[in-house]
Amino acid sequence: MFECGLIAAAPIDQQPRDLRRAWTVDWLKGLGLSAALGALFGGVFLWIVVATGAQWWWVFGLFATLIGLLLVFVTPYVLVPLFFKMRPLADAATVERIHALVNRAGAPVRDVCSLDFSRRTAEANAAVIGLGQSRRVVTTRSTGSCASSSPRRTAAA
Repeated sequence: MFECGLIAAAPIDQQPRDLRRAWTVDWLKGLGLSAALGALFGGVFLWIVVATGAQWWWVFGLFATLIGLLLVFVTPYVLVPLFFKMRPLADAATVERIHALVNRAGAPVRDVCSLDFSRRTAEANAAVIGLGQSRRVVTTRSTGSCASSSPRRTAAA
């Protein structure tokens, strides 16, 4: 199905070989990241349980909350670049409209960026990522094939 530049994704077994390779590489990166973070959290959890005794639950809760906030802040700088190339959105009119939209919502963002999803999928997507000074709107390049910017505006809303 094709509508305004948006194409329904084919099942993985019907995807070209380079898409399967990109998916596998991303899956391996995610697995490594999950293993590293899991090992870190597991080790810190055990250390906190031994070091704090019966008070472990609130100490670990505080640690997990702080790490969660840190990960939200560093996502645009560390996690997203592991998987996608993030570039400033070239369409100045769309950037201006998105900035106006998020400012009206009371959630100003630093940048409006484009992620290169076209190597992995034809689906359109957008999100607000980051926290504080790192907060930004990201859209997929797949949404850029429309003459109108309505898919981006809809996804950003």
